[in-house]
Amino acid sequence: NESEGEKGVGVKRGRGGAGVGVTEPVLYEDPPDRTQTPGGKPVNLKITSWNVAGLRAWVKKGALKWVLEEDPDILCLQETKCPEKLLPVEVRELRRYPHQYWANPQHREGYSGVGVLSKLQPLTVTYGLGECECDAEGRVVTLQFEGYHLVAVYVPNSGRGLVRLHHREAWDPLLLRHLQVPPHPPPLTLSPSP
Repeated sequence: NESEGEKGVGVKRGRGGAGVGVTEPVLYEDPPDRTQTPGGKPVNLKITSWNVAGLRAWVKKGALKWVLEEDPDILCLQETKCPEKLLPVEVRELRRYPHQYWANPQHREGYSGVGVLSKLQPLTVTYGLGECECDAEGRVVTLQFEGYHLVAVYVPNSGRGLVRLHHREAWDPLLLRHLQVPPHPPPLTLSPSP
């Protein structure tokens, strides 16, 4: 349950009743978008990646305002923690992004998850690394576009006390192989989140 705290900051109360301030996302003044590559060619594609640490909370904090202002062509979201059936209507109905792809855990609702919202329709979309038990955790979405591939990734953490280190050690070489083998010719765009 939430109550209104000081200066309009929501206060979330846990079991013990102690309040933790919920603040708006930190939106800094970023430099103007580049209009040319270092080689002088015009830039014609904007890709943004954001670890949202919970899609529903991210939306409630007003982050979609930033997305609409920045207007990326492709938006990669990591750690969505939101099954597709519970996607906020504000996200589902973003007309600017008619092509939406969501990788979610098969057995743990509210855990990990990756989403890609795109103005452009990809040629193909694949989920996971293809041969990893971690594919059930919803951590990889690969989109093939004309001339490039985009891989949105939420990398597993080794965990406190390295309890999932074996999982991470198995993951890293599988991801590397996924990025190196055909059909992923250069150029490749990787959107990772540790």
